[in-house]
Amino acid sequence: MVRPGDTLKVGYQTAGPARIVLFAVDEGILQVARYKTPDPLSYFFRKRALEVTTEQILDLILPELHLLNQASAPGGDGEELKARTQNPFKRKSQKPVAVWSGLIDSDGKPAIFEVPVPDYFNGTIRVMAVTVTDSTIGVAECKAVSQGDFVIQPQAPYFAAPGDEFEVSAMVANNIKGAPPNASAVKVELETSKALEVMGPTTRDVTIAPGSDSTLDFRVRANAILGDAEMVRKASAAGRSATYSLDMSVRPASPYVTTIASGYVKKGLLQSVKADLSLHRKMYPEFRTIEVSASALPLGLAHGLIYYLTKFPYGCTEQVVSEAFPGVVLGTQPELGLSADQVNKSLARAIPTLQGRQNSDGAFGLWSAGPEVSNLVTDYATHFLIEMRDHGLEVPPDLLQQALAALRKIVASTGDSMSDLRAQSYALYLLARSGVVVTDQLDPIREALDQKFAKDWKNDSAALYLASTYQLLKLDRQAASLMRHAPAANPVAADYDDYYDDLLYRATYLYLVSKHFPDRAKRITGDQILALADPITHNRANTISSAYAIIALDAYQRTAGTTGQSNIKFTQTMPDGSATPLTPQGTVFAQAAVAPGAKSVHIEADTPFALFYQLIEAGFDVAQPSSEIKKGIEGSANTATTKTRP
Repeated sequence: MVRPGDTLKVGYQTAGPARIVLFAVDEGILQVARYKTPDPLSYFFRKRALEVTTEQILDLILPELHLLNQASAPGGDGEELKARTQNPFKRKSQKPVAVWSGLIDSDGKPAIFEVPVPDYFNGTIRVMAVTVTDSTIGVAECKAVSQGDFVIQPQAPYFAAPGDEFEVSAMVANNIKGAPPNASAVKVELETSKALEVMGPTTRDVTIAPGSDSTLDFRVRANAILGDAEMVRKASAAGRSATYSLDMSVRPASPYVTTIASGYVKKGLLQSVKADLSLHRKMYPEFRTIEVSASALPLGLAHGLIYYLTKFPYGCTEQVVSEAFPGVVLGTQPELGLSADQVNKSLARAIPTLQGRQNSDGAFGLWSAGPEVSNLVTDYATHFLIEMRDHGLEVPPDLLQQALAALRKIVASTGDSMSDLRAQSYALYLLARSGVVVTDQLDPIREALDQKFAKDWKNDSAALYLASTYQLLKLDRQAASLMRHAPAANPVAADYDDYYDDLLYRATYLYLVSKHFPDRAKRITGDQILALADPITHNRANTISSAYAIIALDAYQRTAGTTGQSNIKFTQTMPDGSATPLTPQGTVFAQAAVAPGAKSVHIEADTPFALFYQLIEAGFDVAQPSSEIKKGIEGSANTATTKTRP
């Protein structure tokens, strides 16, 4: 017998030189798993079926639909991408008793195998050994009981939010042998880490006779310290004692929220280029980020959107692609939040994801390679692959060719709704970008738009894609006719089922005009550029529209050119009114970290035109929302707001 917290010493000896493996495991685990001590001889001499591989292709010709649907169902523990959604404040758990010695070369002399017994463990430990020589195999096992003077079985919630109050109970069994004096007078204590607070006395004196048990309850409150919280229970009597540690998670009641305040200020005759931004959120220090950035280039607005996409916690196909898209068009730009490591990781994640979710038709499923696909997401993923190719990045040839084949099927299908025809127009544009002559497919799609949506379609992004396709085909007159009527900003009712909203339209306009109509792009004003951020003010941004805004700003920057350095300066104001200068990182795209206690940030620059700025506040809010949060399909995980100065 051994006591909890001691070291179990197992002696062993082999009959001459041999190799031996020893392992000790909690007997309770082995019983649950119905595990038997290894029998090597039975394993090596077991009966085995004839190993023949049979192949047939009938199920590829006539697949069973229920098996296809089952294979494409989302979920499963093996989804590596789901690791991003794990609780960052998860509790620590008690490790099971399982010790493996590794391969030991024995010389035949007596030796000791030590097994550390956790201080919380009461039960039976099975020790197993397998040894082998050139001519023999041996197996042995033995059992040892770990028993302390007290057995403590605690019960506590797995998690709580700051301010929550809850009951923590502990069943204490008195196992003291020999009935020494005062063996029944048991003192039970509860100690906690700083993340928890015991409401009331932390020590209880109870009478528990040897051989019996009792349950005690303690009232505990969670403090505003996020992360793992520890509770230690101790029972003592007659000079004997035992302890048991248990952990729980203290995590915020609100989700992780990213708030982006964007704006710009223009140079005036009597007005210098400066702005003041106030900080409004009170957040927990854990995972808290407050950054200010500014640039004379509109592309500076991409910094906040890149941060939003980087921190987005989910793994749907369009979300994975959106995270990687900025790195494709912008490359490595640390001043915008795109490090080489981050770009490589996002691309290394996106390509295998698309390969795994591309079905036999070349289309992409949202979570798996099944028959349920979105034409818009297939267009979007193919656009991503085309941009990779055009920027000199390596794209698996089969992946892109099958995706282009899927686009041909989308174009050839019959479009009944505006979303169908929008996806067809997008697919037609991408095919033209890939060198496919699509002149014959243009007229049917345009006729369908004229017949079914004559009054509205020229204000839709479908018109932008068709105009750009005309331009690629050198049909300048038709392209100019469509672009003449296309508004730079168009109020769009959000259609989250088909991934279409106000920001996506505005970004599409800026992207296509900058890429294919440079003369028009040069006439775009600062107000139109900042209009990209207007939909974010009303919480209508999602991952696709945010990524599209980034590639649109990049395309505009390539067309409009760059300006000189602006000598950007940041100053933060603290609660006591003192002003502290911040050291900016970067020159063209300047950014700086803001102290958590700051009240406001002052921005000033020397630029002849305008300054585009952003203030990012990201983290877990201390105050809980006062009403139900509804943010469409993107949920409340990330929101953004925009403020504009004239």
